[in-house]
Amino acid sequence: MSHLRKLFGLGSVGLMILALSSLAFTVSLQGAAPADVTVQVSKDANLGDILTDGKGMTLYLFTKDQANVTNCYDQCAVSWPPLLVAAGKEASAGQGVTGKLDVIDRKDGGRQVTYNGWPLYYFLKDTKAGDTTGQNVGKVWFVVHPTDDAAAGVPAAAAAAATPTVAATEAMTATEAMTPTVAATEAATPTAAAPAALPTTGGDNTPWTAILLLAAGVVAVFGGLGLAVASRKR
Repeated sequence: MSHLRKLFGLGSVGLMILALSSLAFTVSLQGAAPADVTVQVSKDANLGDILTDGKGMTLYLFTKDQANVTNCYDQCAVSWPPLLVAAGKEASAGQGVTGKLDVIDRKDGGRQVTYNGWPLYYFLKDTKAGDTTGQNVGKVWFVVHPTDDAAAGVPAAAAAAATPTVAATEAMTATEAMTPTVAATEAATPTAAAPAALPTTGGDNTPWTAILLLAAGVVAVFGGLGLAVASRKR
C-alpha cells in the first residue's frame, strides 16, 4: 500500500507540473509578442527605393492618417496589418534608412511603428518579399519612400501616381477599372472578419521558454513514474 501511495503522490506531482507547463505554453502561444523589428530600404524595379521590413516585405502608408496618428482599425487593420512591436521594443533602422523611426500607441492596444510620422502597414495580398500589390490601392495606400515625411504632406509615390507618364496614360482606363474606389478601400477587398486582437507582425514569435517548460513537465511525469516503479520493485 505504501508503494501505491508513493506512486500516486509522485504521479500527482508530475501531472501538476505537466498541467502548469501546458497552461504556460498555451498562454505563451496566445500572447506571443513580435521580436525586435527592422525597417530597411529595398530596391524595386518600378518604384525605386522603398521601405520594407527585415524580411523584404513591403511597407505602406495610408494617406488618411495624420502625423503619428493611425486611422486604420477593425476591418481596415485586417486588410492592412500594422507593423507592430511588443512593449519595451523599438524598431531598428536597417540599410538605407535615414528617416526617424518611432512607435505610437494604437487605440486597440497595439504599438505601431512609424517612419517620419507615417504609421507603417503591410498589405494582406502581399505574399512574398518584393510584392507591391498594395501600391495605389484606392488611391490612398502607397509604398513608402525614404524621403517621405508626414509633416510634408503628399508622399512621393502618391504624387507620382497623380501625374502618370504619357505611356501610362494609354492604359489608364483599364487600370482605373481594376482599382477600388476610395469608399471601398476601408476594407481593401478582403472580407475576413475583424480579429479580436491585432495579428502579430514584425518578428519571430517562437515561444522557446514555454516549449522548454512543457518538455520539463513531460520529463517530470515519466521520471516520477519510473522512480515509483523502481521503488516498488525493491
